[in-house]
Amino acid sequence: MVNRYMQVSKRACICVLSCFSPFLVIYSQVYVGGQVRGEDGVPVLGASVLLYNDSLLTPPMVTCGTTQKDGKFRIDTKRDKQPYWLVVRSIGYKDYIREIISGREDLDIVLRQDNTMLSEVVVKGFYSGVKVSGDTIKFDTKHFSNGFENSVADLIAGLPGVNVRENGSVLYGGDVVNKLLVDGKDLFTKDAGGYVLKNMAAEIVDGAEIIKNYKEGNIDDRFSQKDQLALNIKTKGLAKISGRANLNY
Repeated sequence: MVNRYMQVSKRACICVLSCFSPFLVIYSQVYVGGQVRGEDGVPVLGASVLLYNDSLLTPPMVTCGTTQKDGKFRIDTKRDKQPYWLVVRSIGYKDYIREIISGREDLDIVLRQDNTMLSEVVVKGFYSGVKVSGDTIKFDTKHFSNGFENSVADLIAGLPGVNVRENGSVLYGGDVVNKLLVDGKDLFTKDAGGYVLKNMAAEIVDGAEIIKNYKEGNIDDRFSQKDQLALNIKTKGLAKISGRANLNY
């Protein structure tokens, strides 16, 4: 009797897991990593690794990264629409493009040399507007601007991997941005950040940065803090911004 009960329970558990397994796949995280080398086997440093939603490589990008000294890279994003399309670019090489279907990919990528003499226009075509330095992702906001943005929220909504909610809160790669900085300074509370982005004029912005593993305060406090995701708005210095003055706090 006990054995029969255990068999029934086991079958029920398997049934339940089978029903929910599609949802587990849908919401799993996409990981794409590997190594990029030239035809001579030498690792390619600083190659742009870009992830798009479709084969037409329609902007904006989902997320991006660059290769390290050993040619290795890793980019992550929340699983959303499939498949994704991976593009690896480096000046002097032909673009490498492939479809990413599975949730996790470890790739060995070989870039083919492009012997064509590159004109200035073609060289500009390699410019992604994104530079990765350690835990900081730097965006050239002019590269992604369409010229019709009114607020900072409008401007950063066009950056690859960035989403702005109706209340002005920001997500990068599906994760909530915890801190808003202006020229590296923490001027606003978390609740005020969305208001600031929707009311700060886009024309004063000179660039934007996403800082992973951001920690605030002095060095002693940082050891006890959890890593945060921060957005740093770089301005042209056209205005002195004060959280109290502008928000009437």
